Amino acid sequence: NSGTFSARQGQANCTEASPGYYVNGVQQTSQSPCQPGEFQNSSGQESCMETYPGYFTDEEGSSSQKPCQPGSYQPDPGQTSCILTDPGYFSSQGATSQTQCENGTYSSESGQAECTPAEPGFFVDLDGATSATPCPPGEFQSDTGSSGCEVPPPGQVASSDGSSTSPCPPGKYQPGGQNSCIPASPGNYVNQSGANSQIPCEAGTFQPQPGQSSCDPASPGNFVSSNGSTSQSPCSPGEFQSYAGQSDCTPAMPGNYVPEPGAQSQTTCKPGKYQPEDGADTCIPADPGNFVSSSAAISQNPCEPGTFQSTEGKHSCMPAEPGNYVPEAGSAEQTKCPSGTDQELSGQTDCIDIERPLWMSILMFGIPTIILGTMTVLYIANKKKTSGAGKGKAYMYSEDLRR
Repeated sequence: NSGTFSARQGQANCTEASPGYYVNGVQQTSQSPCQPGEFQNSSGQESCMETYPGYFTDEEGSSSQKPCQPGSYQPDPGQTSCILTDPGYFSSQGATSQTQCENGTYSSESGQAECTPAEPGFFVDLDGATSATPCPPGEFQSDTGSSGCEVPPPGQVASSDGSSTSPCPPGKYQPGGQNSCIPASPGNYVNQSGANSQIPCEAGTFQPQPGQSSCDPASPGNFVSSNGSTSQSPCSPGEFQSYAGQSDCTPAMPGNYVPEPGAQSQTTCKPGKYQPEDGADTCIPADPGNFVSSSAAISQNPCEPGTFQSTEGKHSCMPAEPGNYVPEAGSAEQTKCPSGTDQELSGQTDCIDIERPLWMSILMFGIPTIILGTMTVLYIANKKKTSGAGKGKAYMYSEDLRR
């Protein structure tokens, strides 16, 4: 019968073909092996079977077919080998076809049993990829097998390899959508890491440099009046500031002044000068007829009656000298006593009539009168005598002429 054979004479029974072999026809003396691409897993068969798709045999007499190994496939029956998968594909054992790598994975070589997930910092956004793509600058991907990258959240930036993020350091910030951290602008600061915005310097502070984590307080003698300032301003003359970090200056108090800008303190008006207003840059010298006796004065004082002051900016008045007087307050000069009066003392407000004994009055007024009268009589008499003598001489002279 088919499927059996007898190799020797005198056999009571025929021998069945072994697995992997076959006997085609009757009265056969030997069995034939299955050829590569065929197999026979049963005995006593008259033919071999082709290997199934996904399987193969590569030698004669195969009793079983071999599955294609992972990374290879075979779509046809009766094959002696399998086909390696292409780059971008993979296959499992006994595959009849290759399968594309899904997005997020790739296969860079042929004959791959599985696809490689995209590493952190890379992505694969299509099927059948042969390589992963690095994340674009400013984006990141911390997971494996991703089909895309992400934009860092505000306050953070992507690492250079795109596999992670890191917070912006103090002095810098990231509002979102930026590839790198932005230095704080002059007049602003960032005092913590991971910031998504900068902070304006408060009034009283300033910052001239970019990328700073704090602001500088205004120095004594200076001020900063508004937020977000890049510089400080010196106090104006008439104002001062003793403390650092202030938003304004203090006006000089009455009795004081500030002559120059940038002052840390006020200056007291010296004796002889005063200042009634606040915020002054000079002191006012006392007017003539007035004085200022102490420092830090807010007003001048008029000289008392009996005293005077002819010069400005003095801290005291002078008493009227003997023979003079000052009748009113605030006088710039003294007055000489009128005739018939006198003043022996200094610092007086009036003069005193002179008191004389009778005999002194007679001496002073009578004797001069008598002397004056006598001199007048003598003068008149002498004049008459001189006139008479003149006429006689003229007559005699005329008589002589006639002779």
